Amino acid sequence: MTYRMLDDGPLRISSRRVNLGVQMNAKIEPDRIVVATIMAPDSPARWFGGPFDDECVAVGRDEIDLRTTGPVTVTAVAVDTKGLHSFSKAPDAAILADRLAKCGVLRKPIPSSRLRAALRSACSISRSATRPVHGNLIPLLSETLDELDRYAVERAPSLNARFAAVRACEAYMREHLDSTVTLLDLSRVSCVRSRSLINAFEAITGYSPMDYLKRLRLSGARRALQRANPHETRVIDVAADWGFWHMGHFTASYRAMFDETPSRTLRHE
Repeated sequence: MTYRMLDDGPLRISSRRVNLGVQMNAKIEPDRIVVATIMAPDSPARWFGGPFDDECVAVGRDEIDLRTTGPVTVTAVAVDTKGLHSFSKAPDAAILADRLAKCGVLRKPIPSSRLRAALRSACSISRSATRPVHGNLIPLLSETLDELDRYAVERAPSLNARFAAVRACEAYMREHLDSTVTLLDLSRVSCVRSRSLINAFEAITGYSPMDYLKRLRLSGARRALQRANPHETRVIDVAADWGFWHMGHFTASYRAMFDETPSRTLRHE
């Protein structure tokens, strides 16, 4: 993973490239609005369960939820709305502040491409550089978010229900990573029938519920191996801690997901 970030006045600009499928779920700081674009040529991506691709710009407050099943580059800017209101030097600051009051996914291919290029260019600037970038980015953001109501992609009520079911199951999975979790358990937690729950997971995450749970456990095992002392830790013990009892299956699944063996991760190579 590569990550670059630039603080520039009322804007915090970032570019993150991830080589594997990713779930980004995080709270947004108070008084900040996130505007995000992506490049995910090899896999579908979803923003709060809705389709999200390189022709889209997402605007979110309170939290973000982005999921992909393959490599992705995310470029984003977190706008300090309080700082923006008091920032009078850049053109269109007041207009941008007004447009950031709305959230959604905006599908406008050319503005999306222009904004993505501008954000990536801004992140390439040295942290020691004195040349501000917000003077150009604020008007571009304002122009990109023009007609947000007209072009925004709304989520259907059925998708909202699917997303809520998946979120409930995710919370249950994380609380029971060291226990046996069945599809029936997840159906009970989410109050959704098993077949509908499978459809919801495949629509929101790209995986079945059990595949998603396995990926959570594999990710946990990987973090444990990365932190472990290779002279005092056995792969088989870490695998068991995360619910994997068949080493052949664990190693094959681990290699398929991370493109390396568990023992190599443990050796920190």
